[in-house]
Amino acid sequence: MALIEASAAGGKWSAKAAWVGEVVPGAGDDVVLGAASGSITIEAEAKCRSLEASAYKKTLTISAAFKIGTTTSNGGLCIKFGAGMTLAGVSTVTLVSTSGTVEKITTAGRVFKGQLVCEGTGGKWQLEDSFASTTEIHVAKGELKTNGQTVEATVFWVETAGSAVLGTSTIKCTRASGELWKFAGTGSLSAAESTIEGTATGGEGKSFVGGGQTYGTVILIGQFT
Repeated sequence: MALIEASAAGGKWSAKAAWVGEVVPGAGDDVVLGAASGSITIEAEAKCRSLEASAYKKTLTISAAFKIGTTTSNGGLCIKFGAGMTLAGVSTVTLVSTSGTVEKITTAGRVFKGQLVCEGTGGKWQLEDSFASTTEIHVAKGELKTNGQTVEATVFWVETAGSAVLGTSTIKCTRASGELWKFAGTGSLSAAESTIEGTATGGEGKSFVGGGQTYGTVILIGQFT
């Protein structure tokens, strides 16, 4: 495990020149995009244990699969973005920690344009501020705590091996067709104090799949089945 910082030149994540010391990060490494780091593009599958970018001023472009997490934790840090950076690209970010430590996610208002997938058996993640995605949030394995934050996406999906603790969060899902909210199988859901807002645009065909769970407030706008 190593702490690896992006160079001032930046470049492709997979290129040695993009990193101080010319070492490309691996799954167990903690990545820093610092105040002096250049723009970084993930153009091929990339992995790291954690990503710290609170002082970053350039652009992180996620154009290929990006996996964050391993069997250990960097003091509970998963992702920490800063308000001065730009987040671009439409590829999936998959959180794969199996450490059992609560891994914290801070977006500083940056909007994910690809899916966010939680997929680590025994993994735990917690939102530290509001979270927005122009596509899907998928809790496949492990537990996601939304921590009273506002969450926006097209779909929020909790799968059989997934768990979600919403607290007093407001979850806003907007989609033209298909499912906006889906709780599937034997997963775990704590949503009794939450507010779920589903907005169906377009015609018929949107659905809210509650899975027999207890919800606080559910607001559905548009045509639902």
